Amino acid sequence: MKFRYRLKFAVDNMCLHSSKIWEGILLNTVTLLVLSVVILIMHTSGNFYNETQKAYKEDIKNIGMVQIENEEDYEKCLKFIEYMKTQKYIKMLGTMENKIENGDSWRTVAEKQANNKEEKDELYNSDSYVETWNVSKDMFSMLSINLEAGYITIDDALRRGYEAVYVGFQYKKILHIGDVIELNGCDKQGIIAGYIKRNQVIPVKDITDVNKYSIHTTTSLDYGVIEVNETEAGYWNLYFCVNHDYTFDDAKNRLNMLADRENISISVKNLAAVMSSVESSTKDIRRYLLELFFIVAISACVSLTCYQSMNILTRKYEYGILYANGWNQKDIISIILIENIWKMLIAIILVIPVVALLAKYFFEAVYESQRILTMVIYKNVLVVNVLAGVFMIMLSSVIPIRLIKNHSGAELIGDEL
Repeated sequence: MKFRYRLKFAVDNMCLHSSKIWEGILLNTVTLLVLSVVILIMHTSGNFYNETQKAYKEDIKNIGMVQIENEEDYEKCLKFIEYMKTQKYIKMLGTMENKIENGDSWRTVAEKQANNKEEKDELYNSDSYVETWNVSKDMFSMLSINLEAGYITIDDALRRGYEAVYVGFQYKKILHIGDVIELNGCDKQGIIAGYIKRNQVIPVKDITDVNKYSIHTTTSLDYGVIEVNETEAGYWNLYFCVNHDYTFDDAKNRLNMLADRENISISVKNLAAVMSSVESSTKDIRRYLLELFFIVAISACVSLTCYQSMNILTRKYEYGILYANGWNQKDIISIILIENIWKMLIAIILVIPVVALLAKYFFEAVYESQRILTMVIYKNVLVVNVLAGVFMIMLSSVIPIRLIKNHSGAELIGDEL
């Protein structure tokens, strides 16, 4: 029999037994929803090390952060930073911080970025200001940020008397390379020096904020704006890269000795150690979730198999009539598979928006969190749902198909099953 006839009969059969079909869809939907939530939680915890590494050119085992605790003594802090720059065990030293820009020259950028900020500032309307990253020159060199061809280098911008401003690719239609733009609280104007390539990221400004409840350690630069300064942007969070002739522990010990000499209180942390520690704190829950995933998957297959078997038993008379009217086993098996595929497809279509709503409700509703969640939903949750759906369709169809194959039409019409 041609496939289109099998398909038409399967559709007619599903319409005739619509209540049974919706019961199957509900069972599939609940199963996939539980699996989706498990996958969502697994992929929003415990991937901090690799995610952070993507934001840096250097191995994060050689990158650290110094927190100066004597913030009120400005002159002493600046003196300590200058001493740090002269230490041969430090390859690069830089800072970065968030900054807010507003004014007429930023209005179109603010409108574009309105719904795509890392954080929302309650003191401003979301479309009245631009969230930027104020990054020192050395810090920019430490980051793994790729620019599109034709950009102006930082040194060229500084020679012209401007600060280099690099913007995400989303601003290509409203900002042009060479445009001059006003910068708040800065003696120099900024010049649009280049476009940041798609899918580039910048690390969170303070690694001490990262814990087992975090869902990201980097921020997308698709809507980002980076202002590069010749000097340090601040002095409370100093990022440094260790010279390859030294180990991080060597650099840490020497920095503590330097701080003691200058009567400065500091805290030195290694990025790799921090991220590994956070990942370790989520290890147990990820193992538990993985076990839960397999338990749910196996339980779902057993439940679906039982449901399908009972469904076949209650409709065996219909299949016997089809046998009597010239249908063969291949035709009937095709109908069973089409029906199962249809139920699973509807379940997947229903689950994805429900998971997206749950994620938006339970996680912080800011751009970066939602970007990560959306990526996980469509790159991980959807793929797992499809693979799990195929597996469950195959496994749950085995017993019903064997019931059909092992009995004749007369047996199906009769009461021998």
